[in-house]
Amino acid sequence: MTIILQDSGERIIPPQEGEVSVVFEHHKFTYDVTSKHIFNKDVLDVGCGTGYGAAILANHARTVTGIDYHIPALEYCKNIYSANNIAYSGMEAVSLAFKDDCFDIATSFQVIEHISDVRKFLKELKRVVKPGGLIFISTPNVSDKAKKSSNNSFHVNEMSYYDLNELLTSEFNSFKIEGQTYSSGGVLKTMIRKLPLYNWGAMLKRNSKFKKYVSQILGLTSYTSTIKGAATSMDLYAICNNN
Repeated sequence: MTIILQDSGERIIPPQEGEVSVVFEHHKFTYDVTSKHIFNKDVLDVGCGTGYGAAILANHARTVTGIDYHIPALEYCKNIYSANNIAYSGMEAVSLAFKDDCFDIATSFQVIEHISDVRKFLKELKRVVKPGGLIFISTPNVSDKAKKSSNNSFHVNEMSYYDLNELLTSEFNSFKIEGQTYSSGGVLKTMIRKLPLYNWGAMLKRNSKFKKYVSQILGLTSYTSTIKGAATSMDLYAICNNN
């Protein structure tokens, strides 16, 4: 059975061979960075979307449990990204159907901005992760609350570095916030992302030769993480100790 999902720009559809997706590479980076922390661990991926991230984590983890509220996306996960150590389940992020202390690690990337009751969300993550475990969260960095990052209708809770820092301080005794940015020429590329030309390029088909060429020349799919420049980065990436 073929599962077809629409690429809304929020639910990331992984590119096929010969295609390029700047947005996919942007989101994939966080999973790649997190992989080094999860060897032989039981991992919960909250908001697993289309499952590519769960598959990345499963290459390193003992088990991965991916959850999402969107049933068609979960069917896509099961068809495209199945593995012996991955399980998928449908549920809401603020009401996890797991017992306390079930997981060593929880990941939730590009999810918190979709949730109104963020404190309830964090308390649920803390509840299902074992004491001493780690919770990884990423979200777009919105430095000016008066000017949303993208006027994204899917987002109900966008945060700046300082907003996220205040929130995590109220819930965790120990955490750090890193920023995701381009590997080189970050300031210039951040400016490019705000131009109408960038949005026009996003509408090009993924197999567009022009799109591939520009992405390669400008390095729009190459990222790094930073602590020093986190406050002005593209995305925020938090590592929280559940102590």
